[in-house]
Amino acid sequence: MDESASAAATAELVVDLYTEGQMPAVTADAALEDAVSAADAAVHSLTTIVVPDAEALAVQDSALIAAQSTARAVVATRVWVGDGSPRASEAVVAALEDSASSLETVTEQVGSLLEGGAS
Repeated sequence: MDESASAAATAELVVDLYTEGQMPAVTADAALEDAVSAADAAVHSLTTIVVPDAEALAVQDSALIAAQSTARAVVATRVWVGDGSPRASEAVVAALEDSASSLETVTEQVGSLLEGGAS
């Protein structure tokens, strides 16, 4: 989940800097290319984990959905930068905010699952 969170944070920072004119499109694209790779790696990692029970499988499913949503949001951010519009896209910003919220929720679920397993 850390890779997904990092990718989302990078994309949010790029949006802020790009729309303020503090980051050229080529730099924004390079940063987002790395963020897309991180988001993709997070999705791949989640698909390779073997979980011990149904409860963990449900959390894994939630994590995978959140990671995929983040990957889509980061890709959409890269497409938006490629279009050359210096104004923040409301859809891009909303997708990034939604993905950050989903990641936070899943992180809490993982924490609860781990705490329950430690008892």
